[in-house]
Amino acid sequence: MIISISTVTKECSVFIIHKKIEYYRSYIDTDMIETLPMIINEFTNKSYLSELETLFVIRGPGYHTGSRIGISFAKGLAANKESNIIYSDSLEILSYKYPEDGYITTLLKARNGIYNFALFERNKNVLKRLSDNELVEENELLKRIKGIVIGEGVKYLKKEIINNSKIGEIYYPDAKTAYKFFMDYPKGLK
Repeated sequence: MIISISTVTKECSVFIIHKKIEYYRSYIDTDMIETLPMIINEFTNKSYLSELETLFVIRGPGYHTGSRIGISFAKGLAANKESNIIYSDSLEILSYKYPEDGYITTLLKARNGIYNFALFERNKNVLKRLSDNELVEENELLKRIKGIVIGEGVKYLKKEIINNSKIGEIYYPDAKTAYKFFMDYPKGLK
């Protein structure tokens, strides 16, 4: 069994593959401490957890408390098992969701007026990281944005930035996309 978990934004999502059957659930603005076990219990029973091979966890950047909940929950599931926990970057997962070639600016809200930011480029379906993850103040974003702007941070941007940028979808770094990303980029992006 494979389980992928994302809790780094307001969306809590879990993707499970067991015996070639896929299960996926996501909830927005929910209590993650209650929701994660509920989702796991919905699709598995305790005997299935003994078949757990790999856990994929998005660890951030994002909401610090949500990240800690997801990581702690994964460690609890993997306790006393021979399963691997593989961590990934939420901004890489966001960039992977956008299918078109070109520059991709990923944004997740960090706190009031400050965003988690990274720049990527997709060329012929190959994704490349162009910057490290950074905390960027909103008044600096116009100078840094290239190409399409995606991510949960989009919905918090000021009109000036929205009017002068190519705004994409309000994506969340979800567990199903994280699993697909891991399959295509097992060591992350360089």
